[in-house]
Amino acid sequence: MCRAVLLLVVFSLSCPAAEALDNGLALTPTMGWLHWERFMCNINCDKDPDNCISEKLYMQMADVMVKEGWKDAGYEYVCIDDCWPSHDRDAKGRLQADPRRFPGGIKKLADYVHSKGLKLGIYGDVGKNTCAGYPGSLGYYEVDAQTFADWGVDLLKFDGCYMNWTLLGEGYVNMSKALNKTGKSILYSCEWPLYEWPYQKVRSVCQTKACHHFVVLRWSSTLTT
Repeated sequence: MCRAVLLLVVFSLSCPAAEALDNGLALTPTMGWLHWERFMCNINCDKDPDNCISEKLYMQMADVMVKEGWKDAGYEYVCIDDCWPSHDRDAKGRLQADPRRFPGGIKKLADYVHSKGLKLGIYGDVGKNTCAGYPGSLGYYEVDAQTFADWGVDLLKFDGCYMNWTLLGEGYVNMSKALNKTGKSILYSCEWPLYEWPYQKVRSVCQTKACHHFVVLRWSSTLTT
């Protein structure tokens, strides 16, 4: 049988504290599990069903975080990184999860995570594509923000690939406005440090710096007899 094992990994928590958007979110360090460190962009569920990016993975992680006491210790987010969407938007221009790997859709997954007393994070990109080549939010900020809100998403990790660097700050500001317009509290975690964009341009619209302030639980599976 398969046994789940959690390994604690801390990413760059030694960076100095900095002023950020003050709207009642992220008043304490944002802690949870993010899939990228262990699973990256593994979408081959036919050959590797136990280690691919799918709704099964996040449901299992939610179960483990509760069962093993990580939730009680303050790790509250189950976060999806890149490679979750379909390569095509739906007929109304909305993002959609890959139908084979997420047959229930993100709303069903969010409901499951919430039923465990946890929160769901999702990944998007300020540019025309994500870093792995999936649809980005450029030109769709309001559509995507409302889609995330409708699904019940609690956190957005927003990357910066495939974007003219001179427009990066403007893109982050526009998504912040779009998220606020939904009326739902969605923690906004911006990946701007990797793209060397001046902090002053985005500090008033982002709660956290995604690559610096996220405590991650890394998953591994071992076979036991």
